[in-house]
Amino acid sequence: MSKENKKFQYSYIDPPGKSKNYFDAVNWLVDSNLTYQCFNVFEPKNSLYGNEKKDQFKLYFLDTGLLMALYGKSTKRALLTSRLTSNIKTAVFENVIGDFLVKKGYSLHYYKKDNSLMRIEFLIEKDNNVIPIEVKSQDNSSISLNNYIKIFNPPIAYKLTSGNVGLVDKKKTIPHYMIMFL
Repeated sequence: MSKENKKFQYSYIDPPGKSKNYFDAVNWLVDSNLTYQCFNVFEPKNSLYGNEKKDQFKLYFLDTGLLMALYGKSTKRALLTSRLTSNIKTAVFENVIGDFLVKKGYSLHYYKKDNSLMRIEFLIEKDNNVIPIEVKSQDNSSISLNNYIKIFNPPIAYKLTSGNVGLVDKKKTIPHYMIMFL
């Protein structure tokens, strides 16, 4: 992995309790309309806002162009030639989806239970239900989403991927560009 690709991988502020040192900087980024904050929830139930873990969050750029500007030339070239690696591609796709969800009026939340590998990129509240949205850069398996469906039994769950439309039980697979139809 190149040095520039390591720069923007997912990271969490550790150890717990140290995130308070970054609140002023994060609030400045959010208040200046450069980023969106996406909070982890301790329980994926209505109201997500009331279930937020205020010290566990991800940041997404308000403008995916700003995100791409931070990457080097080789990453931009890889995006334009459809050779982007899955880690960077997933980060870019998540950023685009997060931006679209906010512009559609949803607040950003995700679910990751402590000491668990299950991670759902986005949760939205729609029609009095909490709907999980998993973002994949390729059309591969969705173990986290399958486990989430088993545990929490949502009325529908979305898997956004580069593949085709599909429906298996409660899991609806749609291409990334169809996010506008949620």
